[in-house]
Amino acid sequence: MSNFKDSMSFYTKACELRPENITYHLSKGKVLFLMQNYAEAIKCFDSVLKLESDNCESHDFKGNCLLKLKKYAEALDEYLAAHKIDPQNQVYLNHVNMAKANLK
Repeated sequence: MSNFKDSMSFYTKACELRPENITYHLSKGKVLFLMQNYAEAIKCFDSVLKLESDNCESHDFKGNCLLKLKKYAEALDEYLAAHKIDPQNQVYLNHVNMAKANLK
């Protein structure tokens, strides 16, 4: 857990110093996801999407967070966005299908 806290400290500072840096926001969101802090992770992924709306990785991770929060329709929207941007990516298609299954 200490490594997560160290990473959070680093990425929080990095995001403050370079708010336009997508990689910092995306990495911070991933750490928050691993820490199971899904609501805060979504905020990071939203920051990325404000800077780069076609960032499929951010759409996918946001979908993962929403799925964990049992917001299946919203998760599906994010997975569909990722899949539309990168239709060849099998992981995104699998996530679309998983979210659809949870809606049933």
